[in-house]
Amino acid sequence: MIHLICALKCEAMPIIRHYRLKQLDKGGIFPVYLDTTSSLSLVITGLGKINAAASTSYVHGLFNTRQSDGWLNIGIAGHKTLAIGQAVLAHRIQDHASDQVFYPQFVFEPPCPTAGLLTLDKPSANYADNMFDMEATGFYATASRFATSELIHVLKIISDNEEHPAFKLNESFVEGLIGNHVETIGFLLDELRPLSLELEAIQKIPEYYPQFIERWHFTRYERGTLAQLLNRWSILCPDRDPMEQIETIHHGKEVLAILSRQLETLPIRLSARAT
Repeated sequence: MIHLICALKCEAMPIIRHYRLKQLDKGGIFPVYLDTTSSLSLVITGLGKINAAASTSYVHGLFNTRQSDGWLNIGIAGHKTLAIGQAVLAHRIQDHASDQVFYPQFVFEPPCPTAGLLTLDKPSANYADNMFDMEATGFYATASRFATSELIHVLKIISDNEEHPAFKLNESFVEGLIGNHVETIGFLLDELRPLSLELEAIQKIPEYYPQFIERWHFTRYERGTLAQLLNRWSILCPDRDPMEQIETIHHGKEVLAILSRQLETLPIRLSARAT
């Protein structure tokens, strides 16, 4: 599932219309919208990083999100020189008050330029070479508790600069800026969805995994490797017990090496097991 985070209703409306999202129970703390397949959600947070953090946590609780879910903050931002209407992905996100810094990880070719982003506690007319907004660090710090950095991104549309300051903004103008980039948003969703599904498959607890964990000690990294090996085992030789021939092994690292070797040598067997 992919979760979209917008501060303002005028930022969200083009997306709501394009993906035909429907609002859930209006009694919730934050307005939340959902598509018909329950694969895309959108929440309107209100201004500020505190609201962004609170709404991200709210979405996590509402949908019981997984580490494999994708998160995308979409909104407007200022910049000293970038052109009004330019779409920009954040490659560095810094909180002005705390100096905390986050680095989103791109495992796809960005569909637009990238730039640094500074999150402020209040509006400012002191334009700089970074983008600036009021929500990104609240969103990112919270989402990173629930998902990996490859699945968390911030897309900003430049709404104001030194020549055209923020006091000239209005809702219809902002709505138009976002509406002009529904294709960019669609590209990002198309990149996040398969990545999310791939990670979800890896994170499924495979058969035999609990027995391995109970019998041998594995580091956190080794547990991830073990899950991948056992998932691969279930595909290549589903009728074979992977614990055969390794019950006398004492160390988890050696268990992983033996499993890996067996997967390279065992023939693929067709399973009669129902799916």
